[in-house]
Amino acid sequence: MNLALILLAAGNSRRFKSNKLLYEIDESPMYLHIVKEIEKLPGDTFVSKIIVTQYPQIEQEMKKRGYRTIRNAHSEWGISHSIKLGITALCSENNIVDGICFAVCDQPFLTAQTITALIQTWTTGQKGIACLKYKEHTGNPVIFHWKYKDELLGLEGDTGGKKVLNRHKQEAVYCEITDGRELEDMDFQ
Repeated sequence: MNLALILLAAGNSRRFKSNKLLYEIDESPMYLHIVKEIEKLPGDTFVSKIIVTQYPQIEQEMKKRGYRTIRNAHSEWGISHSIKLGITALCSENNIVDGICFAVCDQPFLTAQTITALIQTWTTGQKGIACLKYKEHTGNPVIFHWKYKDELLGLEGDTGGKKVLNRHKQEAVYCEITDGRELEDMDFQ
């Protein structure tokens, strides 16, 4: 199965009171934590790696790391706009894609092992959507089969893929994790 990665890194960090993606955790900007974990995966895990951001510092660094960078000049339009930009960029490539793994860059405790387990769950689960789950909480990353592309492109405002997931719960498989911290996104300092 050919899987593409779209990292979402364009938020305005309103609740955080500063740019949380550049906030240092363990001597590294927050957004780089997931990037470093992804770099631990085999090189052929993703046929395409895209990051959507509004921040030039992130854009520059991610180009060096081999990502296709897409500038979100309208982050105020919500996460749906970043999702659309990422999918549109993916559609312009010549890669055959079976699924899209969406991940956010404000989950500094997510591990490569968990990302690997999610991909394995999606690949073997024979369902259209795979999502991380800790107890009753679901979260990112989430993998959507390509057949959900149009629904994802139809999202509006500050609505993410959870809306599509909720519409197709019978088509979802969950990757249970044991450390709830991995699902935590850092909305506050």
